[in-house]
Order: sequence, then C-alpha cells, then structure tokens
Amino acid sequence: MRGAPLTRVSSANGRWAYTLYDGAGTTPFVHALDTSSRRARCVDLDMLAGADLSGVRLRLDGVAGTLTVTDKRQPVAVVSMRTFRAR
Repeated sequence: MRGAPLTRVSSANGRWAYTLYDGAGTTPFVHALDTSSRRARCVDLDMLAGADLSGVRLRLDGVAGTLTVTDKRQPVAVVSMRTFRAR
C-alpha cells in the first residue's frame, strides 16, 4: 500500500471508511476499511493509472452498494462494495 490519500468518505453508520490513494505514481486504489472488524480490502483502479487525480472525489451509495470515483462530477470508476471489484 503506497501513495498519498486524496479523498475519503465513510458509510452512514461509520463502520466503513473508504480512502482513495494515488498509488505513488503507479496504480491508484481504494482502501476499504471495516472499522468494526478491523479488516481491510484494497481495490486497484487500473483505469485511472496515469490520469490527473487532482479533482477526484468519492461518492458512496449505500443503497446501490457502490462507491463512485468522480472527476468534475463525472464518474470515472465504480467499485462494488459487495464484490470489491472496479469497473
């Protein structure tokens, strides 16, 4: 796990904390931390490798079970919080 944190969002109940890291110039990733069980998952965002990440934000949709990475309010990656896979 390398890189600088860019943006973070937590679930409504505070159980999950999601942080987008720049990947130290390689592949950006989301670190998903379950604060109750102290387990974590990392989700590589290959589609963002080499992209300008200066304006990215995270948006969590608990009903849909997705975490969306947006750039200027446009989705650039969507992560399923059920499978921890990105598209």
